[in-house]
Amino acid sequence: MSLSKRNCSYAAEWDPQDGILIAWPHAGTDWAYMLNEVTACYIELARAILQDDERLVIVAPDGDEVRDALGPDVDWSRIDREDYMAAMERSPVRDTELRLLLRDALTDRVSDRAVFMHGVDASYAYEGYTRYKTEEL
Repeated sequence: MSLSKRNCSYAAEWDPQDGILIAWPHAGTDWAYMLNEVTACYIELARAILQDDERLVIVAPDGDEVRDALGPDVDWSRIDREDYMAAMERSPVRDTELRLLLRDALTDRVSDRAVFMHGVDASYAYEGYTRYKTEEL
């Protein structure tokens, strides 16, 4: 059965979204013959998405390789919600405060599940979604 017969559609890239999913290039894809160049492009793409404070999910056969390529991440447990929200409100005029707040919370513990899960909780809590916690799932 085709998707059109199921009355199914997919959102366009310009539609409102809660996050972005990327299938990371690897040797088992069509990108194999130029994997180094494509990986460098994906790294820049991921960094640009993360810099815009977007939620990003990367699907890859080797997560450690991707984490190493992207470098440090923000440990959200080190950022107070009120400080973050105030810095975000002022960032269109002056983003120095936000950059310093995030820089001071950088961590290389990106493989630490607790750091990652707290980041998921914090990301939703900053937007007012506090009903569920990842530890309860």
